[in-house]
Amino acid sequence: MTAMFTVIFMEQWMKQKRHLNGLIGIGCTALCLYLFGSTSFLVPAMILILAMLLIFRIPPEKEEV
Repeated sequence: MTAMFTVIFMEQWMKQKRHLNGLIGIGCTALCLYLFGSTSFLVPAMILILAMLLIFRIPPEKEEV
């Protein structure tokens, strides 16, 4: 599972010009891992990621044809 999420993250990172979404995900996860420990960080991290993505919402980039 870790490898799958890593591949999905890397594809999104290389596809997008702005990396704010990826940085929000990494930062929120690292913060919650530090605050809540490795046994109970996942749910708070997902809630924090969702809140941050809603706050810093960026319209999708238009694809050039």
